[in-house]
Parts: sequence; C-alpha cells; structure tokens
Amino acid sequence: INFRGRFCFSVAEETKITWRYIDISVEDLDVGDNIAITFTGEILETDPGQIQQVKMIQLLGDEK
Repeated sequence: INFRGRFCFSVAEETKITWRYIDISVEDLDVGDNIAITFTGEILETDPGQIQQVKMIQLLGDEK
C-alpha cells in the first residue's frame, strides 16, 4: 500500500538506510529528500501521520 504526504517517524539503531542498495547513515539524509519507508504496524492518524515501526529507509533519486 502506498502512502504519500507528510509523516513523522523515528530512526532506531536497527533501521536500515540505503541509497541504490548501498548502506548509508541517517546523516546522509537531508530535509526535502524523497524517501521510501518500509514499516510494520499502523500509521497513527495525526497531522502529520506517525509511523511507529520503521524497518528500512531508501533514499530515492540520482544523487545522495
């Protein structure tokens, strides 16, 4: 299921962060980056929505 919009989430130590299948760190992400998030559980219906259990973050785009 695809969700688009603004969301709030936390990055845990075990959260995998990648760009083009290469591991990167949370410091490589910038405000405004397009990302894809893999998560389990529900999204809390607040504004912005809250994602509880983030498993993986993928940085999208050609440059990191």
